[in-house]
Amino acid sequence: MTSPAARNGAPLEQAVSGAGASGQPKAEERGRALLVSFAMLQVRWDNQNSSYIDNFVPFVAHCVKTSGVRAIATQEVQNQLQSRFGLALPQYALNTVIKRGVRQGLFRLENHMLVPDEEALEGTNLEPAQQRAQRAYAQLLQKFVDFAKAKHGRQFTEDQVDDAFLTYVTDRAIPIVRATLLGEGYQPHPANLGDLELLVANFIVHLSRTDVEGFNLLDMIVRGCMLATALYLPDPNDRARAVTDLTVYVDTPVLIDILGLTDDVRRDAACELVKLLQDLGARVRCFSHTLQETENLLYASAPALATTVADGHTVNEVVSYAASRGWGRTQLELKAAQVEKDLQALGISIGDAPDYRVRLSLDERRLEEVLQNVVGYVRPETRLYDVRSLTAIWRLREGRSKRHLESARAIFVTSNARLVRASIQFFEETPNGSQVPVATLASELGTVAWLKRPMAAPDLPKRQLVADCIAALEPGNLLWERFLEVVDQARADGGVSEEDYATLRYTVSARRALMEETLGHEDALVVGSVADILRRARETMTREAQERVKTEALRRREAEVRADEESRRAELAETVLSAERGAHEKALQSSEQAHKDELARRISNKAHRKALRIAKVIYVILAMVIIGGAVAGAGLIGGGLATFFVLVAAVLNTRQSLVNSSLWEFASRGRRHLEKRFEEHERRSLGL
Repeated sequence: MTSPAARNGAPLEQAVSGAGASGQPKAEERGRALLVSFAMLQVRWDNQNSSYIDNFVPFVAHCVKTSGVRAIATQEVQNQLQSRFGLALPQYALNTVIKRGVRQGLFRLENHMLVPDEEALEGTNLEPAQQRAQRAYAQLLQKFVDFAKAKHGRQFTEDQVDDAFLTYVTDRAIPIVRATLLGEGYQPHPANLGDLELLVANFIVHLSRTDVEGFNLLDMIVRGCMLATALYLPDPNDRARAVTDLTVYVDTPVLIDILGLTDDVRRDAACELVKLLQDLGARVRCFSHTLQETENLLYASAPALATTVADGHTVNEVVSYAASRGWGRTQLELKAAQVEKDLQALGISIGDAPDYRVRLSLDERRLEEVLQNVVGYVRPETRLYDVRSLTAIWRLREGRSKRHLESARAIFVTSNARLVRASIQFFEETPNGSQVPVATLASELGTVAWLKRPMAAPDLPKRQLVADCIAALEPGNLLWERFLEVVDQARADGGVSEEDYATLRYTVSARRALMEETLGHEDALVVGSVADILRRARETMTREAQERVKTEALRRREAEVRADEESRRAELAETVLSAERGAHEKALQSSEQAHKDELARRISNKAHRKALRIAKVIYVILAMVIIGGAVAGAGLIGGGLATFFVLVAAVLNTRQSLVNSSLWEFASRGRRHLEKRFEEHERRSLGL
């Protein structure tokens, strides 16, 4: 592990050389083996989607298979897991994995001895996967060595940086693992990093922005580390255990991240954590006094944006972020005025701290003392806010000890590692001190939440890691105040222009350049450092501006390509639609014409039949009239019966053609008239 010298800010080379003389000659080998095992765990998880316990079964099976004996003691398996894979599994966790392997028929357990089933173990061989992971990890280490040399002029070997990677991944990203895999008591990660760890944090941010392949490998290691953590939960396979009785209260620094007032990456990680907790059924809130603290911070920061040079005003990371976005005082004050509304839009409600009760009272004076000693507050009011929050969580828990997060009822989440450490120290002194800490880090809570539902927030581990690295690269208050003093002196001496002065005071790039130049050491900051910091800041600003231009150009090209594709799809859809419409109209016209033809045929036949009937009636009547006239004429003349028939025949013969032609003409006209009437009737009946 990182030597105390590195943690106390000793020179980098001394910290590295001290690591080799720690009395643990195999520490680096174990660290590398452990990180490689993390990568293997993640690959297996992605490929098999197995349970958390099943992830470790192949490691045990490999040790049993390659032992070369007919039966191997569980203690020896435990030793081989540590020597080969760096996994220091406690006996209770190992027993859980062994039981799963027995159930799968890989080996039998007899008197604490594992008897292998050679046939079942035939396909068990982790060496190829281990070798692939080792090669990939070696490439990652080489990338770091090249980065440290090119960026900071520092020369390291892969063995020297092994421990730094192990420390950072397990200590900063997943604190629980250090308390389990590495056999150390639980403590949140240290707020002050050593030089080498700061370089690792800077390298991780660099990977996230410029090297997708390298960052994906690092993300694989982090996810594997989080999966390893699951083995130490009370019930590793209880992924969906409800947290519906849990209320998470958010501290001011996390609220600032959620509101997007520090860094976009930190905002995304914080918001994703909030959403994941809500999806799991937890309630996310903040105390009313925390809301007040957040609003006061923003209002106090706003005056620094009122003028180009903010002499005498606070220049914190919120001011730097706001200035980098071109905000003025009014915009930040408007942001402060709508904090509560913005939080409620994200589902974060506001609640008052519970009332004080005698039986739940704490020694708040002692708590303030511990907080001041560990955290080192600059402003007393900030310490009082934290006291109110910690004691409120204690009262919400009714002063009872909680063994599981799901039953803890309330927890305070922060990004301040010193605050978590101080709260643990104080409540360990308190009777019935809770096993679940009153305050926890956002990264640790994110680990537990992600393990419950990994697919709900697949990007949370890497976002959380990068956000944590960016926060680690933020200069401390004492260093920043010292830097502003140096900048003011350089300005007074005429060493920097007004424009450069504003750049050094306001920009996020200057804050990062300060950490790159000094690695957090105040004694490394002198007046001559200002020029180097300004150069780094300008280079970063130029690079980020070029990246924004490239990103915008790429976004514009992608938008144009999407627009062209959408236009082509629209044209194709219109062509297809037009063709379908034409075919439909043609089919409709054909159907209508067929219907009209059938209708006309029916009407014509019906009219023809009725017209013939009418014509026949008229014909009969006409014949009777002619015959009657003939009879009357014959009676007047008195020529006898013969004369009558002759006269009738003559009349019929002479008028036959005229009658026939008139009759059929009448029938034809009647048919046309009837056709019109029948057609109108049919149309009315069809609703046409």
